Amino acid sequence: MRTLIFLVGALWTMSSIPASAEVAAADSVRKYKFLAKTSRQKKEYAEAINYYGKLIQYSPKDIQANFFLGDMYYRTRDFSDARVALKKAISLDSLHVNSNLRLYSIYITADTADSAAQCLERVLISKPADVDRRRKLADLYRRDGDSERAIFHYNYLVDAGLEDEEVYEMLALLYQDIGQMDKALEWRRKLLGDGESGPSVEQLESVVALQLETGDVAGVYKSLLKLALVDTANAYSYYSRLSTLAGEKSDESTLLKAREGMVRANPKDLETVAQLVEWNINQDRFKAARRWLDRGLDSEGHAAHLLVLKGDLLLRQGAEDEALAAYEKAKADPVWERVAQQRIWKINPPETEEEKLKREFFGGNDG
Repeated sequence: MRTLIFLVGALWTMSSIPASAEVAAADSVRKYKFLAKTSRQKKEYAEAINYYGKLIQYSPKDIQANFFLGDMYYRTRDFSDARVALKKAISLDSLHVNSNLRLYSIYITADTADSAAQCLERVLISKPADVDRRRKLADLYRRDGDSERAIFHYNYLVDAGLEDEEVYEMLALLYQDIGQMDKALEWRRKLLGDGESGPSVEQLESVVALQLETGDVAGVYKSLLKLALVDTANAYSYYSRLSTLAGEKSDESTLLKAREGMVRANPKDLETVAQLVEWNINQDRFKAARRWLDRGLDSEGHAAHLLVLKGDLLLRQGAEDEALAAYEKAKADPVWERVAQQRIWKINPPETEEEKLKREFFGGNDG
């Protein structure tokens, strides 16, 4: 009888343990949620990180907790841990809007365009009518050279009722880039008005003169871009004028757009290609730099300046042997021989007396 009572008591005790543990866990979840939210609202981010970490120990599948943990790390500029927490939130719900938007901010700062675009794609699955985010995504694809995806999203915006001359202009340029000239022409006509009623080259030129006289720089920009679309035979000169004006005003964004237009209008303008490559390398936008570099070298495969820049880009990407090969090829041009040789010596310093003498002859700086 005593044995039976003992067994019944033991079974009752064992069955009560899980229930007690569940109650304790639930209490901990409530406690840490309260503490984490309070710290977050007070902007005490270090404490909030601590509490959200403890909350996740008790409730690892809490999407909001993982998001807020990532957000707190983001606000303390700990982007590495922020990425981990936000990816965890997305693994629990791939369409969680706030987690994707915060990750987008991290990726765009790091110039990781592909990952940033994926985040916005997921946001737009949940919120297809979000015009601002769709515009950001279209611009991102355009800057990264993915013309077809950019066209899809710009068209989506127009179909949704957006009337924006800049979007029309981008569509015209993008269709021109992929060789669909009939589509490009449609957007040019839309940009300028209905067919023959649109402004003529002469009208636009007089508008430019008036805008310059009155100091309407933004208006001049717009008119020169329109002229480049209307008078395609002289597009290079309009983009060149735009480049000069933007350079005088230190307007880097417009200067970049103008130089891109110059190269589209005249792919053999290797000096401008080199400027685009150099600017993108300096901005750590290696994919865009490579795109312009390839375009220039397709036009002139032995362009020494571009070969030197190719070496610089490869070196920045850790491809030392390929960089050396590009510099060696650039040495064939006497104008760039010295610069290319100095780049080579920075990687492989001269060893023999003959090489050292040659280095002294070329000079110590690469200029």
